[in-house]
Amino acid sequence: MWPARYIPGIYLAVTKDSRQSAEERLLQESSLFNTHWYLLQNPDVAAAGMEPIHHYLHYGWHEGREPGPEFDTRYYLVQQPAVNMAPLLHYLLYGKAQGAIAKPHWCNTPWWWSITPTSAEPPSCTARLARLTAWPTVIIPVYNAALAVKKCLDSVQAFTHSGCRVLIINDASTDPAIIPLLKQYEAVPGFEVFTHAHNKGYTPTVNEGIALAGQADVILLNSDTCVSAGWVQRLRWAACSHPKVATVTPFSNNAGAFSAPAPGVNPLPQGTSLAECARAIAQASGRYLPQVPTGNGFCMYIRRACLDDIGCFDEQAFPRGYGEENDFCMRAGAQGWLHLIDDSTYIEHQRSASFGSNKEALLRAGGAVVNSRYPHYTHQVRQAFSAPILQQARNRVDAALTQCTNINSRILPRVLCVTTVNKMHLMQELSAKTETMVLSCNAQKMTLGHYAKGVYTQLAIHTLTQPLKSLSHQHEEYDAVIASWLMQWSIEFVYVQNTVTHHLRVLELAHLLGINGIFSHSAISDLRQFLLFTK
Repeated sequence: MWPARYIPGIYLAVTKDSRQSAEERLLQESSLFNTHWYLLQNPDVAAAGMEPIHHYLHYGWHEGREPGPEFDTRYYLVQQPAVNMAPLLHYLLYGKAQGAIAKPHWCNTPWWWSITPTSAEPPSCTARLARLTAWPTVIIPVYNAALAVKKCLDSVQAFTHSGCRVLIINDASTDPAIIPLLKQYEAVPGFEVFTHAHNKGYTPTVNEGIALAGQADVILLNSDTCVSAGWVQRLRWAACSHPKVATVTPFSNNAGAFSAPAPGVNPLPQGTSLAECARAIAQASGRYLPQVPTGNGFCMYIRRACLDDIGCFDEQAFPRGYGEENDFCMRAGAQGWLHLIDDSTYIEHQRSASFGSNKEALLRAGGAVVNSRYPHYTHQVRQAFSAPILQQARNRVDAALTQCTNINSRILPRVLCVTTVNKMHLMQELSAKTETMVLSCNAQKMTLGHYAKGVYTQLAIHTLTQPLKSLSHQHEEYDAVIASWLMQWSIEFVYVQNTVTHHLRVLELAHLLGINGIFSHSAISDLRQFLLFTK
């Protein structure tokens, strides 16, 4: 909401004391506030007839407006996160004397810099780590559509964490290509194939998979989807964000209200791949985890604690599917469970390859049952999916996909190198195929930086409330910050080249989060070996 005397596009005569405040004089004397630039960038301010410095100090900084091209607010807040005044004013009064930098120095500004959020992980991260237990079981019901099934299983084989069981349940497919196709995956480590003698229907098949999973969390995955690197790790991290999370559903190119950047069908940009698009979306994500009243069974993570609490899907009311996950989620919601969208994960979905021409009839029948049981369902869905936070998440997807079509944007896997600043030249060999992040830490100050072509740019700082002890292996705050940075910055590989005890802890945390990594004394030889990871 705009202040009472300031309405964009409408000129208002603003009565102002002729005397400038000390703060306004300080900004006027600084070359970092550019009056002409501010008015060009903010035509609503010019139209309202407001004095630029006065507007910035009283309104503009609250709205995230920059004071000039030579000051980067995002970067300054990384260095000074506790600022409670106009960031440029804080820099002039305090930050500059403390050694803060007004603008980052890049060799080339990364494509993601203008859209990557600066927010730190909330204090609950320590509890979040404690909620990470066993890896989930992936359940893939199969009925016909052999070509789609093969694409799905190939992607699952390539990109699913080795700690997961993958249960493939053939519900008596009539397509003769299905049985020999599934035979090819029986020897894949972690894959288990089950075949029904008679067709049971989608919902009983899912319930069977949930029972076969034992006490593990489960991920329901349609057989007409394709996944990409890190999909399970991110869904699992989202599911552990709160003790009452019941389900997590990712974004998709084609999953109705769960689609992004727009509801409905979103073809991947021409000339791009799912791997590239999904990586860009993960790197650009604000990780807002919007809360919604229901998940979507095309790809839905379900916590075992919720299943134990409310039971499985209602296979009597929804034997063939369509509506069963909505009914489940509404039952869970009534017991205080939460349903989230993981806005950092993107799954490709063909949609309804198995149901074919029966889709519309099944959709109508399932919808009728859900609406009769939960009269407020439609209103709750409409309200949740029109929320500003969901639109913000979709906007980030749109920005990421746009960058995938930009020939100047290099969407590369991110590697975290744990080393000392004076050894960063050893990372040069990584720069052609990866985006290199560098973690360094003394007894109390942790820093995360970006390294490219000899230029180091600081991205995040954290000062520990209690310093690290040289022989101690456990430090809850340190662990929470490392886990937060690994997931927030979409790190795909960790390379440790420092023998300090707490740096070795980074590898343990990466392993817990499902991120691969190596430790090496001999940097160059192992770096060359490591580069095989990017092929």
